[in-house]
Amino acid sequence: MRPPEPAPEPPAATTPEPMANGDWRQRLHAALMELNMPFTADAVENSKVVELNGELQFVTSASYKLALRPDDLNKALKQISSKPYRIKVTVGDTGPQAGPLAAAPKAAPPQDDEATSRALSNPEVQRFREVFGGEIRKVRNLKE
Repeated sequence: MRPPEPAPEPPAATTPEPMANGDWRQRLHAALMELNMPFTADAVENSKVVELNGELQFVTSASYKLALRPDDLNKALKQISSKPYRIKVTVGDTGPQAGPLAAAPKAAPPQDDEATSRALSNPEVQRFREVFGGEIRKVRNLKE
């Protein structure tokens, strides 16, 4: 008499496990870069992404809202998930989770010379920074 053969293991599930919220950002960023959509990838990188009831919610600042087009996001989603998602983009506080994926500490703008201090105190430069954000990395005196 032969011992019974072991039962075959059930096949692995074809649907991936739900992704953590940070993982959505990373995978969408990578897919968008692959699709040659760096502006949308940058907007995803600086947004908060939450999956809730079949919907991907992107909370972003006003400066990134226009770059988060649902058509572009759906193209990237098709690359990383077979499940269809609704896309919702809202402007709001992105919180501490959002920010560059490989965030390097930002250096303070150089304050050591007169040209830099004059440029940073210029009202037009201050207004530009208010509207567009960002950082000033280097100031050059064009008269030199």
